[in-house]
Amino acid sequence: MLARLQRWWHGADAGAAARRARQRRDGAARTPTPGAATRSAQWPAVRVQLVQAVWGRGFAGPGGADRAVDLVKGCGLTKADTVLDIGPGAGGGPLAITTRFRNYVVGHVGNPALAAQATRLAESYGVTDRLEYDATDFETLTVKSGLYRTVLVRDVLHRVANKERLLGQAAAALRDEDGEMILAGLICDGDMSSPAIAEWVAAERSAVRPWTLPGLRSCLASLSLTLRTEEDETAWYRCRVQQAWRNYRDEVADRDLPAEAREILLGEANIWARRLAAIDAGLLGYRRLLAVRRGD
Repeated sequence: MLARLQRWWHGADAGAAARRARQRRDGAARTPTPGAATRSAQWPAVRVQLVQAVWGRGFAGPGGADRAVDLVKGCGLTKADTVLDIGPGAGGGPLAITTRFRNYVVGHVGNPALAAQATRLAESYGVTDRLEYDATDFETLTVKSGLYRTVLVRDVLHRVANKERLLGQAAAALRDEDGEMILAGLICDGDMSSPAIAEWVAAERSAVRPWTLPGLRSCLASLSLTLRTEEDETAWYRCRVQQAWRNYRDEVADRDLPAEAREILLGEANIWARRLAAIDAGLLGYRRLLAVRRGD
């Protein structure tokens, strides 16, 4: 399905788009902690608009508002509880959570362009008094300790080099008495040197460093966190990706996009096609985990 999108326009050079994305990715890989300007360049305004056209306003990946609420609905949140969301995309998830529970949400977006979009979204709904966004790079992120009832870490670990540091910050942010950490994201289920994984990594716009499930479990244990639940959501993830791109293709099939938008769109389609290829090869999966402090 995504391959058909890449052949959507007659004469569109999806291969060239993929090569340019790889060149951008390789440049980012040489700078382990890129500055704000570099990270903003990875998300030009056209890309921010296009990904929201695919995934919905405020979102940069599969899930939507219902998914954001579903992730935290078992946490017993009240208006007095504060949620930390690491990796909220363009702000749709935090907006859905605060709309449902009327609580305060801090979103660490990791990118100035996405943080600006998330703030604009909050302003449009008049909820800036309950939503706060930060654009600090995930590699250097530092959060307040012992403040948060719930910490979400989603769709970011495969893009972070020092995963242990980021999860250490997330664990320290939890309240001692009832803190819960919810993680959701891509996990490498097979040989990370396989061609399908290499092609996925090459397609991404920034450096990708996939992690294994045993590595994630070991890290959580080292942080004195107990793994309560672990769910394989690969089938759900695959279905949502295919459905979103199918809907987008059907919606804009007759549009003549500008050259810049077309190139970015083809690059996005290539990223998701490569992700699905790695999933279909049994090498990449999507997991959802709930971890709590030991003894809770």
